[in-house]
Amino acid sequence: MRRASSSFAGHLLLAAVPVGLTLLVLSLARSAEHPQLGLLGLLVLEGIALAVLVWCLLQPIEVEGRPPILLPKARPTEIIQDDLSRPPELDSPAIPSTAAPLRPAARVSDPLPAPPKVIARKVLLPPLPELTAPRSGRPPARASAGSARAAAPKANRMTMRLDDLLPPTPAAAPTKPTATPRPKPNPQNRPTVPAKFLASLATNAGLPNKIDAAELLLCQDILTLGYLCAACDGPVSSEEDHHLQGWMWSVIDKAADGDAAGFLAQLSAAADQAKTRGKQKLSVVTQLAERIHASGERKLIQAAATLCGEIVEIDGRLEPGEFATLSAALQGLHVRNIKAAKIAQELIANDTEMSELLAELGIEDDTPAEERERRLSTAWSQENARMHVVNDAQRRQQMRQRMNLLQKIRDLYREVEQHGR
Repeated sequence: MRRASSSFAGHLLLAAVPVGLTLLVLSLARSAEHPQLGLLGLLVLEGIALAVLVWCLLQPIEVEGRPPILLPKARPTEIIQDDLSRPPELDSPAIPSTAAPLRPAARVSDPLPAPPKVIARKVLLPPLPELTAPRSGRPPARASAGSARAAAPKANRMTMRLDDLLPPTPAAAPTKPTATPRPKPNPQNRPTVPAKFLASLATNAGLPNKIDAAELLLCQDILTLGYLCAACDGPVSSEEDHHLQGWMWSVIDKAADGDAAGFLAQLSAAADQAKTRGKQKLSVVTQLAERIHASGERKLIQAAATLCGEIVEIDGRLEPGEFATLSAALQGLHVRNIKAAKIAQELIANDTEMSELLAELGIEDDTPAEERERRLSTAWSQENARMHVVNDAQRRQQMRQRMNLLQKIRDLYREVEQHGR
């Protein structure tokens, strides 16, 4: 550590040399003529001194060795004598102990009590009966030992009847048995028409009196066409479904006894399938109607046209889509005595709300199409403008209903002009 402190002092002295030279040069430069040369030499000397200082600092510091451990002076020095005549003796190898593990001493338990002696019991069996050898023939009857003795006979007591006190009644004249009425035997395998469809039998009197099994497919097509007309304005209502089911039972009633069950199964399946098809395109309705017309059965073709007209008229009002579907069906059936335009005109005239609105706007049957469209459009625009100003919820609902009715009338007249015949 002495050397380290002395080296640090030497480095400090070495660093102080350039500082002293700088001060010396600055004092001489004031009186010299060329101070630049002096300053340049000073910088060179300072660079050399700085390099030497850095080199010295990078040198490792030598640490002085540790002082030796001093032995105590009171302990005598032992001298080991080298006796090479006698080799060192080796101890015997260690033998692992194989002693048994220590176990606790066994405890002496209390002696168990001696089991009691079992005394065998003697079983006394009843004596065996004495059996006799069987003999052929019937054994004689024997009297039972415990039979009670015969009861003593009781004296007969006189009984009084109520008839003995009343006068005798005259005998009634014999009546002839009446025969119970027997129900008329129903034909086998023929379904019975439900009571709610009995009124439909008289309504559909235009059907043939006898429908053969070969006309089953034609009846299925007619029933499917009726369901398509019912679904043209939305889902099939219960009233429309009841009317179509009544027409189906009218067909079953006209079928033969052996074919009635088959008609019921096939027509019910066709009705269920047609009910789920929903609204179809007009081309599908036209193709189905033309297929019915191709059969050549005039009564069934006329029945199909009547059924389609009744389905459209059944709810008493005309909805968008019904006129186009009915017109396509009648055109495919080639029926002339039923007019779709006439049915539409009657339904519009019977609709109270629609008739009042048309009368309010001054629209009649002979009003030109352009004038009718202008008036309906103007009325709809006025209602729409008023609804944005009115804040009453009830009044706004009434105006919205009026706008929907105006739009419905516009759609119906456009449909009549496009698909009219």
